[in-house]
Amino acid sequence: MKCQKIDVFRKNLDDLGWESEEKPSGQIKHSLDGCVCNTYDTGTVVIQDNSKGAKYKEALENIVHGLNNINKVA
Repeated sequence: MKCQKIDVFRKNLDDLGWESEEKPSGQIKHSLDGCVCNTYDTGTVVIQDNSKGAKYKEALENIVHGLNNINKVA
């Protein structure tokens, strides 16, 4: 999925206590409780949720969706 505000998304993960590890080519690996969320400077977000009950995947998708639609207030 794509996040139009990748810097804000990354900051949210940091603020929520996710561990962040910078990788080559503009990738940051974020991890918490068995969930890995890779973000790229291009805005791509890849979620690999192996946490108990896959409890983070939907929440992360909702954050991306919210950030992508934040300026689309009717």
